[in-house]
Amino acid sequence: DLQKEALWGEVYIEKRETLKIIYEPNRIDEIQSGEEIGLSIRAIKKDLSTEFCATNSIPQSFFKKLPLPFTSQSSFLKEWLSERLEFLKKVETEIPRSGHIKHYRLLLLETKKEILIITPEKEPIKQKREYVRVAAIVVSEKDGVLERGYEAAGYVLPFSQVKQREEFLCIGKRAAELALKMLSAR
Repeated sequence: DLQKEALWGEVYIEKRETLKIIYEPNRIDEIQSGEEIGLSIRAIKKDLSTEFCATNSIPQSFFKKLPLPFTSQSSFLKEWLSERLEFLKKVETEIPRSGHIKHYRLLLLETKKEILIITPEKEPIKQKREYVRVAAIVVSEKDGVLERGYEAAGYVLPFSQVKQREEFLCIGKRAAELALKMLSAR
């Protein structure tokens, strides 16, 4: 029994919100968003080993009844969506309009985590983490031969910083250059 064997323990409550956008030439192909809340317990046992117990069987409705200090998803989506689409349109403008570029897809994946760590010694610890990944696939074609270029970048950064970084804004351009280079190498 973990309760009898544990010297010390803490409870993790994590809320994760995700957004996925796939953007094609002048259209949104797909938008997905989700929210999950989970709980796990970490215990340090008398033999100094660590044990994690994840509680995946707790229904999400249980967490909604708790007074957790997390933001609501509705504000998350309204706040995120228009700014992310504007960013993808900027990335799109960097893709060269060569006659050999036939198609492209841009992908933006974003995750926000809010973590609450409850320990026996002190006030709960609150942490926020944000992850962003941007990718581009560009297809080029010449004389019936197809090539594709792929570029991606991802960091543990908030979107507010990602949208200003050159390596993200030029993802489509670099993928197109790679697709054209592969095509010219044939």
